[in-house]
Amino acid sequence: MYTIRVKGGKDVREALKEHLATKGIMSKIYFDPVHLTSFYKRKFQFKRGDLPVTEKLSEEVLTLPMYPTLRKEEMDYIAKSIDEFIGM
Repeated sequence: MYTIRVKGGKDVREALKEHLATKGIMSKIYFDPVHLTSFYKRKFQFKRGDLPVTEKLSEEVLTLPMYPTLRKEEMDYIAKSIDEFIGM
């Protein structure tokens, strides 16, 4: 996995995820704040807002493809597609 931070929040991250999907690039959102899982909410009474930095970061991360057989051309295509989205 290769995770990037998409500044601008959840809406920008979702837009990038959709942009990549239109280019045939799969991306995923893997990072959910642990303190908001049912165990921690129940055991420690955590609630949204208790760890604002963690929650903010969780809305800005996106995981890109990375695997042993990923070719340089594919990496370049992923990078170019992100650059397109950003407007570089």
